[in-house]
Amino acid sequence: MVEPPSHGTPAPPAGAVRSLDRRAFLRAGGLCALAPALRLPLLDGEAGEAAWLRAFQAKPAAVQDKVLATLRGELARSKDPWLRGLLAAVDRGRALESAKVPAGWLARPPHKEGPWRYAGLPFALQREYLWGHRVVRRVEGRPALSAGEGRERVALKQGSPAEVLLGALRGIVPEADLALAAFQHELDTQRGADQLQSFLEAWRNGQESFYSALDRTAGTGEAVFFFDAMLDEFTRRFGLQVGRGPDRAAALNKAHASLRLAFLTYRQYRALREVVAFTLVLPPDVALPGHLARYEQKVDDQLSMREDVLILLHLDEDSPDHVLKLVLDTAPPLPDPLWSTNGTYEGLHALQQAFARRVAERLRAAQEGSTAAWLTAARAAGTRVAGQVRAGALAALTDAGIKP
Repeated sequence: MVEPPSHGTPAPPAGAVRSLDRRAFLRAGGLCALAPALRLPLLDGEAGEAAWLRAFQAKPAAVQDKVLATLRGELARSKDPWLRGLLAAVDRGRALESAKVPAGWLARPPHKEGPWRYAGLPFALQREYLWGHRVVRRVEGRPALSAGEGRERVALKQGSPAEVLLGALRGIVPEADLALAAFQHELDTQRGADQLQSFLEAWRNGQESFYSALDRTAGTGEAVFFFDAMLDEFTRRFGLQVGRGPDRAAALNKAHASLRLAFLTYRQYRALREVVAFTLVLPPDVALPGHLARYEQKVDDQLSMREDVLILLHLDEDSPDHVLKLVLDTAPPLPDPLWSTNGTYEGLHALQQAFARRVAERLRAAQEGSTAAWLTAARAAGTRVAGQVRAGALAALTDAGIKP
């Protein structure tokens, strides 16, 4: 398998490596440490990615498909719990693709989203979880990916095998968008906000859903215009009473305030689940999407929310499923109605408390360790997973006789 050797396992001498059957050696482990002995080229930033992708795209479709099949087969042999958890989540996400939108209502059909919220991601997000509907849908209108700069730049066709390969060369498991969708789906268990999310998805601010517009502008000086027709529909859907005549303006102001409070409550619920899912999918050195950047920020030298999740993952033996269970076990229920807490709903505090208890339990049991050491170990584990994926991609390319 394309894994680095475990600590304490000496690397075979270079001559012995050359005498081994190459594929058997790859399955046995040691690629990352012994790539020079195997004469496998290493990546050299975006220029290296571009060279590999150019050579890959020049091959027939059957060869490209074979490379990705080889990569998936090699990764499936891994014993790494984090990587195995990601691959299992991909399978669960694939099942969501065929799921039907549950019976209910949606004021207007979804539109393609703009501006693109995930422009900085290092892989192709071809599918996304549709919050409030619990299904996966294809993304419309997203920007194309590319690698390299200037004359060396290689543009990738959307939905092509080259997009999958680019993600793998960057340490991202193939179909990571399905793993992300599966994690979000499994964390989205409370039904109290389904209709609000459907409502905010259906109403648009240009090409942008109202949820995205409100999320993007929250805490900034930018305002989002609320249509009277939108507020009228909100009052009908959610049982508010809006009078006519002289009281209508005051009633619409009340509806506007209730809608903003409901959004802020739901935003905390959803953002927590997005942070957990992205932390499990992305290598530790890859930034969260911009709309979640606040969860990577430290306040008074305290750990960020993303760091909390990484440490919890480490303390639970690098098992994504254990982290999901902890989030679900500790998550507070959404208020009913969503605006009833007047902005005091706190969706993150319960997980922070669970984190503190878990750390205290570990310290009592082991009488050693620290959050700093555990965070370092968690980051190393994530880097190891990314290295396995990247090494698997290079091995699959080399196996197919592809050279940059």
